[in-house]
Amino acid sequence: MRRRVLTGIIAAALLLTGCSASPDPDRSTASPSPTGLGAEDIVGDVSVTVGPATLTAEVHPLVRTDDGLVLTMDLTSDLAPADDVEDYEITAVWSSSSRAQVPTLAGLRLLDLAHDRVAPPAVTADGDSVFVLGELPAAAASASPAATSSPAASPVRRIQVLYGDPGSDAESLQLLVPQGGVVSGIPVIDAEPPAAPIIDDSPVIDDGSQSSLAGAASAPVYPLTSFQADTATQTRQEQNAEKVHISLGSDVLFATDSARLTAAAKTVIADAATELATREPGTVRVVGYTDSVDTDAYNLALSKKRAQAVADALKDLIDTDDYPLEISGRGEADPVASNDTAAGRAANRRVELTLDTAAKTETTTDAAAVPPIDGPTATGAEGLDIDGGRPYHVAAPSARMIDGHPVVTITITATDDAVDSAFGPALFEGSFAGPAGLDRLRSMAGVALMNGSVATVPGLHEAAGADPGTLLPLTDLSTFKRLDGGDTHTTEIVYPAMATGDTVTLQLLDTFGAGSAFQLTDIPVTVEND
Repeated sequence: MRRRVLTGIIAAALLLTGCSASPDPDRSTASPSPTGLGAEDIVGDVSVTVGPATLTAEVHPLVRTDDGLVLTMDLTSDLAPADDVEDYEITAVWSSSSRAQVPTLAGLRLLDLAHDRVAPPAVTADGDSVFVLGELPAAAASASPAATSSPAASPVRRIQVLYGDPGSDAESLQLLVPQGGVVSGIPVIDAEPPAAPIIDDSPVIDDGSQSSLAGAASAPVYPLTSFQADTATQTRQEQNAEKVHISLGSDVLFATDSARLTAAAKTVIADAATELATREPGTVRVVGYTDSVDTDAYNLALSKKRAQAVADALKDLIDTDDYPLEISGRGEADPVASNDTAAGRAANRRVELTLDTAAKTETTTDAAAVPPIDGPTATGAEGLDIDGGRPYHVAAPSARMIDGHPVVTITITATDDAVDSAFGPALFEGSFAGPAGLDRLRSMAGVALMNGSVATVPGLHEAAGADPGTLLPLTDLSTFKRLDGGDTHTTEIVYPAMATGDTVTLQLLDTFGAGSAFQLTDIPVTVEND
């Protein structure tokens, strides 16, 4: 049964993912793990806000159990219960606004960035997250630093969440808190979990919490997937530790209604061959596609001819004894975009290369100049004024490298005088043909990190308990939350591992011409040792 949070302050204490992190650069770095660290110790914290309230979320060490890893956080608010804060359902706060049916706490993810792994919360047989939520036990509350700094009447809440265990090689992990930031360096210890929250006598009435952490049907750990789109060549690439999938734009490869390769096609196919050679040997599937213009029979024949042309070129570039080619055409089937627009039809005209083997070597790319766009541009520190139904100022003051992954800080300030508006900043989903299963609605999936003309979207992973094939980005999953005029949300976006220079550039992708593209440049990067 779904139940609503009853009081404003309780809602504020639950709203960890509907608020913003403190701009303090040290806000989300956990302390190093000393000898004898206990489960009730605090190793990190993150500040978040909702409306007039500011929350503190204190993070305990991750505890390894037979069922998985147990995360414990203690939540306090700077407002007393009598103060008025709008009620929220915890499902809407911790989950997603996308069309995909994702579990309650899908946005609160453990990261093992050193090994490119993501652990979403464990799920029950019904597909909901495994967590408990209630009041902090009295003994623990008396020792909580956050409790001593909160109003006397403000309660301390404790939430415990069960996750899959990435393995014994993960001595410390990161926690992505939507609309909060990444808490890094959280140690994993072997101990009894901290005291469970008090549930029966707690006034908290939440949305999906269980009476214990038992009953997990699945506690998966997924590989981190990267997706890149070259805005100049139309090449799109999706890869993780298990596979690589490359989509070559037919408008670069061929003239209209032709299966003869253009001069520009040679460079594009050569780049694809180089990427294939970084994987272990295996069969490369070469599949051609068209848009929906012309008849089904014509499109099917053309797609087969184009796949064969690309395969013939690949034979001169890779060892087909190690990488045999399997060639087919699908015509207008499996579109990646709508055929109702010219940009959508262009995205559907493609030849795809898929190789389901592990990577054997890593590739690095030198930093390249980012081409200008037809849209507003400013430095990350300056930021931009953007109209997203309401006026907002968006900036990217800094980035940090955690285990080779760029993690970029985004600030969003409402510049009107609205209070408790029903419209939040749904500005960042972008307009592009992403990988199958990625539902961008009201996420930040469209905010890409640029290197030359190549755009890398935030890291992606499969979603436990969601619709099959669903991919979630390592960003806020729902930016469409309350943001009062004059208030600021601060969040962080996690990108796949890559080399960067001293600065990076972000760009909101707008492949389909929605008029939403913008760039934030010269974002300084610091290296963090996790």
